[in-house]
Amino acid sequence: GDLDLSGTRGICCSVFEDCIGIKSVMIGNRVVNIDDYTFKGCSGLENVTIPDGVKKIARGAFSGCSGL
Repeated sequence: GDLDLSGTRGICCSVFEDCIGIKSVMIGNRVVNIDDYTFKGCSGLENVTIPDGVKKIARGAFSGCSGL
């Protein structure tokens, strides 16, 4: 399904790791960093919206996301 993180300030490491049911992620304007391995192994992920305010996408944040 869709994951709307538009009201979120931060995305902690490995929080969505191996959530294969996530197909789309919308990251909000308040997020500055996407931590280590946040979406690692989310093989069903097809679409990610990352706003200009994101300054750092950490190590392995989208590793194993074969649908991207």
